[in-house]
Amino acid sequence: MSRTTTQLPARIAQADKLPSPPAVAMEVARLSRLDTTVVDDLGSVIARDPALAARLLRVVNSAANGLPQSIDSIPRACAMLGLRQTRDLALGFAISDNLPVVDRSSGFDLEQYWTRSSMTAVAARSVAARTRPALSDSVFVTGLLSEIGRLVMAAVVTDDYRNVLHQNPWPTPTQERSQLGFSSLEVTAGLLDHWELPDDLVLPIAYRDRPEQLEMGTSMEATVGCRILSTARLISDVWFAGADEHALQWAASGAYSYLKLEPLQFQQVLEDLQREVELGAQGSFAHIQPPDIVDKAKMQREALEKIGRVVSQGKKTSLLLELLRQRPDV
Repeated sequence: MSRTTTQLPARIAQADKLPSPPAVAMEVARLSRLDTTVVDDLGSVIARDPALAARLLRVVNSAANGLPQSIDSIPRACAMLGLRQTRDLALGFAISDNLPVVDRSSGFDLEQYWTRSSMTAVAARSVAARTRPALSDSVFVTGLLSEIGRLVMAAVVTDDYRNVLHQNPWPTPTQERSQLGFSSLEVTAGLLDHWELPDDLVLPIAYRDRPEQLEMGTSMEATVGCRILSTARLISDVWFAGADEHALQWAASGAYSYLKLEPLQFQQVLEDLQREVELGAQGSFAHIQPPDIVDKAKMQREALEKIGRVVSQGKKTSLLLELLRQRPDV
């Protein structure tokens, strides 16, 4: 399908400060476009980046995989993950570790950015585990990268974006578009497309807020990945709304609309997410590395406190929605 819908806004594309992707990400993306590429090819590229190699080994050896003995080499790790998962994780980690530096004077809340991105990524993995386990790593990556456009806008159009942030520290795409002519979501998708990342990573982000508009013929990975990311974003919004009942109902309704998740299944996703946060260094949070100026331990403590309230309120909301669904007059 045509990808013109993910073009980078001209003002961002022409900016002097437009970030460049790390060389390892460009090479992984290039290899992934070749039909002849095998997983060992990606492993050779990853092995040349010690930090990336170490992170990939941590993923493979995480408690979630339950291996009887640790994997200590990149070839073995890549063989276990397979081509697609190796590609997705390598791209996600390489890019998230090389995001643009944003000055505090920009008014951009870096802590909120990392917390929201982390929660969306972990929520996407939890949703995928209940609906399409094979996409767990892919949607984790799209969740982690889905808001990088906000960082780019804070670094590239600093003064204008500061005015937007002054009105709302986390503006909606509609608010951004009304004042700047484009949204951070468009910048994210456009930048990843500009870097020639695979469609099944770019399109879920581009259509996150309108998954029903994805064209016929789009791959299953991109279509389902988009619906999972849409649901994860709703869960992240609930988390920041402080377990607001209306936000929870909206998220549960979205989960059913996008993925046919029944209310009680949605509650199970919330409980899965809570367990992921509780696992800390043994769970998905271990794969997220914000810059040193962000207190990751504090971020995790706050996440655990808030998700506990979400799960508690979610039990009431899910039960109510389940009862309403079963009523013949509704």
